[in-house]
Order: sequence, then structure tokens, then C-alpha cells
Amino acid sequence: MGHECLAQNDCTTVLAKLAHRDFDVLLFDLQLGDRRGDGLDLIPRFLAKDCDLGVVALSALSSVAAAVEALQAGAIDYLAKPLATGSLERCLARIEDKRFSGKKNGARAQGSPPKSPEGLFETQVPCVREIFDLAARAAATPTTLLLLGESGTGKTTLARAIHSRSREKEGPFVTVNCPSLSKELFESDLFGHVRGAFTGAVRDKPGKVAHAEGGTLFLDEVGELPLEIQPKLLRLIQEREYERVGNPATLSAHVRVIAASNKNLGEEVRAGRFREDLYYRLNVVPLEMPALRDRIGDLPGLAEGTLKSIAREMGKPVTNFSNEAMDAMCRYGWPGNLRELHSAIEHALIMTTGARIEVAHFPACLRGHGQEHNPVHCQVGAMVSLETLERAQIERILEVTASREEAASVLGIDPTTLYRKRKRYFAERPEMATSA
Repeated sequence: MGHECLAQNDCTTVLAKLAHRDFDVLLFDLQLGDRRGDGLDLIPRFLAKDCDLGVVALSALSSVAAAVEALQAGAIDYLAKPLATGSLERCLARIEDKRFSGKKNGARAQGSPPKSPEGLFETQVPCVREIFDLAARAAATPTTLLLLGESGTGKTTLARAIHSRSREKEGPFVTVNCPSLSKELFESDLFGHVRGAFTGAVRDKPGKVAHAEGGTLFLDEVGELPLEIQPKLLRLIQEREYERVGNPATLSAHVRVIAASNKNLGEEVRAGRFREDLYYRLNVVPLEMPALRDRIGDLPGLAEGTLKSIAREMGKPVTNFSNEAMDAMCRYGWPGNLRELHSAIEHALIMTTGARIEVAHFPACLRGHGQEHNPVHCQVGAMVSLETLERAQIERILEVTASREEAASVLGIDPTTLYRKRKRYFAERPEMATSA
């Protein structure tokens, strides 16, 4: 098949080879274990040497249970012996496709998220620039960091950017999604367990802390962490020590911890749902990702970068937005932040058949309905046109004044001029264009 291959027949030699050379795939017979059928225990050891290694388990035991166990242990695929015609070729082709896709989209660490908008960390807003500058300074230190902000603002992307600029950048980036597991399973997932620790624990399992050794452990939505686990996380951060479930032996951890939350953890502490000592230990350097509505001056650049990225993936020759489309985006409130921006532009790209995005291509909320409920009041200095500023000012004054004459007086124009501007700006909204 044209692949360069190296054959070994004992696990000690395999582990030594993995420590000194990069491999794409390990075709691994489960009988390679020191005891018959014990090969599943070796998979985490192989991945600890190279977390990007594609481990394919081979076994004469053709059963669903065996396949599930191999995949749970970390294998990327499971093939039953004797191999069916073409099964190995298809398996390697799938792995090669994933490798090519990963290289095309940029190398990404374990548990990588969807790509973020281009220009996410380029800003025209001074207060946002201060946040990004502080993040860059903090990245070079081992300090535990707390990332705050609404859902969809890019906290995970910021955490990865910090990791890539840290002393741990050569190590893995491991994400723990705190709301995803029950409190009964969370401790095992985070710290690992030993065989027999509880019903169903048929073998030792290293946890996320072990997988993150030498790298960064990212605790996403740490405000959802069960109270029972919080003292153990505090110990991990303060003393760099932990125990696996079912084993009293203390293990050392060399990981950098970054936590994120869309909750106000101070309020969670006052409500008794989050430990005060853990909060203070996490809150050494808080970094709050701004909502998109608070960095509207950056929106044109973010939108254009997102359009370029998605259009390239779709293979569509769409290069820009119409002035009206950009104006609509700048006036919308973006309750879903960057995640919603990505979805809206993806929707528009699917809808358009031309070379640019028009207002009609956006979801309904951007075509008018959402603007009425979530207006962005443009600020002086925002990267928007004078026309957008004028429209936003007229809209706001009309909302807070009792009559057209009063609004015209506040704006410094005569009522006839105001009437013409209302007809021009709010033709799609009759109640704004004709109200007294």
C-alpha cells in the first residue's frame, strides 16, 4: 500500500520506539499484553507517549463488547481477525483523510473546537485590547487563569491561544467539559480510577489530569463542577497532587490549569454552590471575554474573516458583504455572540448564489425582527459608516421622544428633513417611518 512500516513483537520495544520517533498509526494486536488478552491496558500507555497516535486494535475476538472497550480505552478503530478483504485499506484511508483534514485546517490539540473567526484577537476597541494584552502576558507564566464571559464569546479559543504561547505549548491541551458528566462519573473522568474501584471498572483508567501531563488542563464551565469534587480540584491546583478513584496512592501532576465560566462565580459562592477558597484560587488573573455587542467596532473585520474562512471550506467564490448587509450586522444585538455570527454567515453563504452577501440571505432575526429587540447603539469611534451612526441616533431619539417635532429639535434638524430620513432608513418598518 506504499506505507513505511516497522514491526515489533513486545510492548517494551514499542513504547521505546514511540518515545523517540513519530508514527501516524499503531496496528496493535490485543494479545501483545504481558498477560493473554490484557492488551487494552496498554492503549493509554501508547497514547501517553504520543496523544496524536492513531491506535488500531486487532483481535480474533469479534464482539461488540470488545470493540467498545477498545474504543473507550482510546483506540481509533477496531478490526477483527482474520481481516476482511479491504478492511485494513479502508481503515487506513479513514485515518489518512483525518490527518490530511487536520493539516489543511491547521494542527489542533486534543479535543479541539470548531475554528474561530479570523481576526478574533485583532481589535480596534481599547478596552478589549487591554484584555488581550493581559492574556499574552499571563500566558508566559504558570499562573492559573479564569476566563469569564457569555456563551459564544471565544473563551475556549482564548484558552488555546494562551496554551500555544505558554511554556507548556509542546504538551497536550485537554478539555474537561464540566456540565457533561454526572457527579458520580466526574471524579473518575477527571482523576482516573483503578480496576475494581466500582462496578464496571474492569481495568485501570488514567483520567484527564494524566492525559494533560506536561500541558494544559482546560476546565470549561467550571461553575458546573460538583461541590464534592471542588476540594480535590483545589488540592490539584495548590499542591499539584491527586489520587485516582480506588487507589490511595498520591500522584503528582505537572499541568497548567485554565478555567472558564459564563456564570458569575462570586454570586455562585454567595449562593453556596461554589467554594470560596477554590474561587479565590482560580480568580488570580480573571480575563473577561467581551460580548460581541461590546466590540461592535471589530465586527466588520470578524465578519469578513469568518466569511473568508467558511467560503473557502464550502468552495464558494463569495468575497464580501453589501453595505446594507454589513449595516444590518452592526445594528444587531448578537445574543449568541461569535457563535451566532458564524451560524448567520454560514446560513447566508448557503442562501446566496452571487458573489456577495445581501441582507436577504441572512436569518430572519438579522433581516429586521431582531434589530427591533436587540439594537446596538453605535458609539462614536466605532468602525461603522456615518450613515449607520445617523440611523442609530435617529432611531434612539424617536424611541425616547414624544413627537416628531421634539425629536427634530433634539437632532437639530427640521421636521421635514426628519420625515425624509425616516422614510429612507425605516422603509421596511412602517411603524418607525410614519409614527408621530
